[in-house]
Amino acid sequence: MKLLLFVFFVFILSEGHAAILDSKQMSYWHKLLHFRPNLLGKMVSEVDSKDFFVSKDGKKSPERELEKFIELLNSDKAQSYVCKFPLRYKWLKQTIMNDWSFTTESCTIYNSFVNKLEARNLSLVFSSFYINNPGSTFGHTFLRVSRYKDFRQNELLDYAINFAAQSSKDNVVLYMMKGLAGYYPGKFAVVPYYYKIREYNDHEFRDIWDYDLGLSQKQINRVVDHIWEMGEVYFDYFYFTENCSYHILGLLNVAYDKVDILSGLSPIYVLPIDTVKEMKKLSLIKDRKVRVSAYGKLLKETEGYTTDKLNLVKEIANNPSLAKDISEKYEVKEGADLLDASISALDYLKAEKVLLNDKKTTEEREELLVLRAENPHISEELKFDSTKMNAPDDAHDSSRLGIFAGDRYEQGAFTGLEWRAAQHDLLDPHPGHLKNSQVVMFDIRFRYQTIEFDSRKFILDRFRMIDLKKYQASDFWNSSVSFDLAIGFDQRKDCQSKDCLDPILTFGAGSSVAFIDDYVLSFLLGGSYAYDQVYDNNSLLSLGPKLNFLILKDDFSLGFDAGYFLPNEFSETWLRRRITYDLETRYFLKRNTGLFFKTNNIDQDVGNEHEAQVGVYFYH
Repeated sequence: MKLLLFVFFVFILSEGHAAILDSKQMSYWHKLLHFRPNLLGKMVSEVDSKDFFVSKDGKKSPERELEKFIELLNSDKAQSYVCKFPLRYKWLKQTIMNDWSFTTESCTIYNSFVNKLEARNLSLVFSSFYINNPGSTFGHTFLRVSRYKDFRQNELLDYAINFAAQSSKDNVVLYMMKGLAGYYPGKFAVVPYYYKIREYNDHEFRDIWDYDLGLSQKQINRVVDHIWEMGEVYFDYFYFTENCSYHILGLLNVAYDKVDILSGLSPIYVLPIDTVKEMKKLSLIKDRKVRVSAYGKLLKETEGYTTDKLNLVKEIANNPSLAKDISEKYEVKEGADLLDASISALDYLKAEKVLLNDKKTTEEREELLVLRAENPHISEELKFDSTKMNAPDDAHDSSRLGIFAGDRYEQGAFTGLEWRAAQHDLLDPHPGHLKNSQVVMFDIRFRYQTIEFDSRKFILDRFRMIDLKKYQASDFWNSSVSFDLAIGFDQRKDCQSKDCLDPILTFGAGSSVAFIDDYVLSFLLGGSYAYDQVYDNNSLLSLGPKLNFLILKDDFSLGFDAGYFLPNEFSETWLRRRITYDLETRYFLKRNTGLFFKTNNIDQDVGNEHEAQVGVYFYH
C-alpha cells in the first residue's frame, strides 16, 4: 500500500512539474533534448542513442522525458543522473524553483572534464573549403574552447569541439551516397585545438576563420555541461541536413534563452558557410580573426623574392645541411628571413611527414630551428589584414534563382528558369569563396521554347547533380592539377523533338596559369560520355583539348570556354567532330543580385547550334 501511495505521489508531482513549464520554458527543454519538427511537423528528437533518454518514450515525447527525469530526481538514483545530465538538472532546478539539494561536487569525472577545458570563451570556427576531400568540399565548422576571455590570446592550449561522421575510408561517391542516406553515425569529440591547426592549417592548407560569440560565463558553462551530456551520444549523420555544422549549432543553441539559432536554417540543406552567416544575421558574432594557412604564410614570407632566392629556399627545405653557411654569406636580417622562409617551406613541402612526425623530417626541421635560434635577429610577426581577405560571412547566399530569355539560331526565342541548391560557381561573386573554384550541387534549368518558329514546349533543359571545377593557377610552390567533373543530364542539341534528355558525364584535367591575380588561363584534356540509344552501343565518348579563360573582379566576371572533341566512333550519319566556344559575362548590382549575358556555340558535322541569352540571378 505504501509503495502504491509513493508511486501515485511521484506521478502527481511529475505531472504538476510538467504542467507548470510555460511555452518558452518548454522550448528550452526541447533544445536540451534536440527536439525539432520533422517533415510532418511532429516534434521528434534528432538524437538516435537510446542512452540519451531516461524514458522509453523520450525520443518522441519531451513531456514523458521531463516527467521521468523528475521522477528519477526524487529517487535514490538521483545523484547519478545529476552527474550524467548536469545541465538538465541545473536548468530544471532553477526553472521550477525546486529545493533539490544535489550538487555536481561529487561528480569526479565530470569535474575533471570541466577543469581540463577551463572554458572562459567559446568561438565558432570555420575551416575554409577543401575541394580535394568530399567531407570538406563545403568547408567545416567546429567550436573552440579557450581558457582566456580574450579570444585573440594564445590558442595552442585550447580545445576544439568537433562533430563528424564516424565513417570508414570510403571513396567520394560512396561517402556521399551513404551520407545522403544517414548511414554513418555522427558524434561529438573534444580534441586539442592544435590538432585542428595541424590538420587544416598545416596539412590541407586551409585558412581558419575564428568568430568570437561574446558569450557570458553562464552561457559558456551551459555549453560545456551540454558537451558532457552528449558523451557517447550519436546522431544519424545526413550529409546535407543533420551534418557537422547543423549539430554544432544545435550544441551551441543551449547557450541562448530567447533565440533558436537553428530556426532560420534551410530544412533541405545546411551548409557550413550558411551557419556562420546565420549567426551573423542574428547579430551573435562580436569579432573575427583569421589564421592563415601554411601555404599562405609561405607566400607572404617569400613575397618579392627573386627566382634564385626562391630556389635557394626550396633547396634548403629539401636539404637543411645547405643552411649551415647562411650566417657567413648573408647579413643577419637577410639570413634570418631566409631561415624563416626555409622552415615554412619545409612545413609546406613535407606537410604529410610533418603531420605524421616522421623521424627524419623532424630532425631536419630541428636542424633549421637551431640555426634560426643562433641568429640574433627578431623577426616581425607576419600580419594579414582580415578586412581585405575573403571572409566566409561576407559571401553571397548559397542558393541561386535565375530568370532568362534568349534566342537560338534557326529555332527561335525561348525563356527559362533555373535554380541551384548550392553553392558557388566560377563566375559568382568570389569574396568568401575559394577563388577559381566551383562547387555546385543540384542545379536545374527549365526552358519554354519555340520549336521551328511554330509550337512551344516546356522542357527540362539541364540538370547537374554535381559540378566541380578547380582552376587554381600554379606558382613556384604549387603545381596544382586543374580539373573539372560534372554528372547530370543534358538535352541532345540535334534532337528533332527538342526533348531528348540524356545522362552525361563531363571531365577534364590539366594546368592553369595566372597572368595577374584576376586573370587565369587553363588548359585541359577531357571530354564527355553520353548515353542514348541513337548512338552505336548506346553511348558516345568524346575526347579532346579544352581551354578556359577567367577574369574575376569584385563586381564583374567573365568566362570563356572552348573545346575540340572527337568521338570514339565515326559515322557517316553521325557526329565526326564537335567544336564548342562559350562566353559569359556577369555584372553584380550587389552581393546577392547579378545580371548576366551568355552565348553558347557548337559547330559540328550534323548541324551547328548558336544561341544567346540575358538574365538575372538572385542569390538567396
